[in-house]
Amino acid sequence: MSVLMSLLPVLVFAAPPAVLTWEAGDGGAGVTSQTTYFGSAVASGDAILTCGHWGPTTAVATVTDTVGNTYTPVWAEPIRMPNGSTQTAQCFLATNITGTSNDFGVRWNYSQPTVGFSLVNAVSFSGVDPIDPIDTYATNTGSGTTLTSGTIRRTRYPAEMLIGFFMADSYVTPWTTGSGYTQGGYDASTLFEYRSVPFLAGPTSASASSGASANWVGTIIALRGTGECDDDRFFHSQKPHWDYTDIPISAIKEVFRRLDMDEDDF
Repeated sequence: MSVLMSLLPVLVFAAPPAVLTWEAGDGGAGVTSQTTYFGSAVASGDAILTCGHWGPTTAVATVTDTVGNTYTPVWAEPIRMPNGSTQTAQCFLATNITGTSNDFGVRWNYSQPTVGFSLVNAVSFSGVDPIDPIDTYATNTGSGTTLTSGTIRRTRYPAEMLIGFFMADSYVTPWTTGSGYTQGGYDASTLFEYRSVPFLAGPTSASASSGASANWVGTIIALRGTGECDDDRFFHSQKPHWDYTDIPISAIKEVFRRLDMDEDDF
């Protein structure tokens, strides 16, 4: 019971990341770099998630931006779309960025000239943990009009945002977002959707449907909110006592509900 009560301030008051701006651009074929610009200011301390797909499958992509922030791949290797598709997909993340009031651009560089698409989506977020931003992720590939991300285990932190990205190797609009998700942006071959989830959500996945059949890559990425605590950062930093008299009983019951437990279990 004492451990649970120590977690109450984090569980009840933690906030997930927030979606700020979505942008997209397609450099087409025959390019070795392209820059997708945000139409509004990007603040220092925010995070940028960018997902793209391109051909040929032998080309390797790296990402930077017009300010010089560092972008890290979400998964180690690009994922090739199935059935002999010429398209490959990958996502990159930068946290605690240096921002600018205008002309902030996310720049993808390709190791050889592109074939077909060189399509980029970029999303800015506030409130993403700058130290350990990704709790977990999953990826999936397939073909057809029903797209799924693969399944992640339970989220481990008090408030997270689940990101679904789906990328197809042809034009497939209209898109339909999955149940419980909000559409954050789309283009003819990419869909971005998101939802906020409480502590210990899952196992769960993202899904979508498209208006035309294609080969595709899907992913679900669980982003952690600023101020959430892992075991080390929480248990080694908390004060020995909290004053619980100001926490309403409804909030305490909500914690039990999220843990799938009854008060009698303690």
